[in-house]
Amino acid sequence: MIIFVVITGIIALSGLRFRVPYTKILSKEDTTIINAIFVLCILFSHSSQYICLDETSFLNSLYRHFQNFHNQWVVATFLAFSGFGVMSQIKSEKNGGGGYVLNFPRKRILKTLFNFDIAIIIYMILNLMINNSYTPLEYLGSLIGLTSIGNSNWYIFAILFMYMVSYIAARIFKDNYKRQAMAVILGMVIYIIIMEFTGMPSRFISTISCYPLGVCLSLYKNEVIELFRKKKWISILVLLILLGATYKLRYNDYIMNFASCIFVITIVWGVTFFEIKSKILYFIGQHAFSIFILQRIPMLIFNNYGIFENTPYIFVIVSLFITIVLSVGFDKVINKIDKVLF
Repeated sequence: MIIFVVITGIIALSGLRFRVPYTKILSKEDTTIINAIFVLCILFSHSSQYICLDETSFLNSLYRHFQNFHNQWVVATFLAFSGFGVMSQIKSEKNGGGGYVLNFPRKRILKTLFNFDIAIIIYMILNLMINNSYTPLEYLGSLIGLTSIGNSNWYIFAILFMYMVSYIAARIFKDNYKRQAMAVILGMVIYIIIMEFTGMPSRFISTISCYPLGVCLSLYKNEVIELFRKKKWISILVLLILLGATYKLRYNDYIMNFASCIFVITIVWGVTFFEIKSKILYFIGQHAFSIFILQRIPMLIFNNYGIFENTPYIFVIVSLFITIVLSVGFDKVINKIDKVLF
């Protein structure tokens, strides 16, 4: 499995460039390519749940260490860049976001939920085909990402919740962006309390603070970048020390949230001085949402029928290929439907 990580790293490093001073940092290209790297890591990690890895193998052991290292950090940038993107859009229009905020429930929240539910319907059909059974409550909860019927779910529930918080904050505080950010932080606290009270799994909580971090980053991006430029080596040293100090304590959800924010800020430090130019990663990043949602479909089918059960590398390669094909087709169909509905 570590071979796939190495290949991804080689693709990324081959496109690594020193950033030309004063070019746009955290551009759409930057965030798309970074998310592409992590969505591939997610796919590799999910693949390992359906195949038997020989733990005595040095390479497989190395991959397990890599898995333990990234843990839930693979979703940290998705949350952070979502918060960053939403606040940046709100700031780009006058009067608290204008049309963007007014249309936010339909064009952002409902659209995201609709696209997700189309994928859920595919999983429902798949479960009928392979005789996987779930309770009516599990099927109902899956429509909002609260439960799973074989799909990845928690991220969708978390992001929809934070989208609603951003919308409420924007409507109440209009063009007072600092108060909006404070409201989003408060909304995150409420979300954590609800998740803790209802006994939801740790993954619902452990990285959620990255979304308000992205919101704040949108407000103070220039100041953060200027700090990194003036204190280049001191800043990265502090970040690495904080990562090292919290690394072994990430089993605690609150420390994990702090460490995840530091991880995102470290990536921001990286894109301050470097950029990645890669058509392959940019293409994958453009379909990251669909790849994230649909990747378990081929895995479930292969696992159910015992296909490639003794050839884990072929399992991963074919799963990746089918997922990308499904995602491209899914996005084409969904985009046409979205244009009509939203």
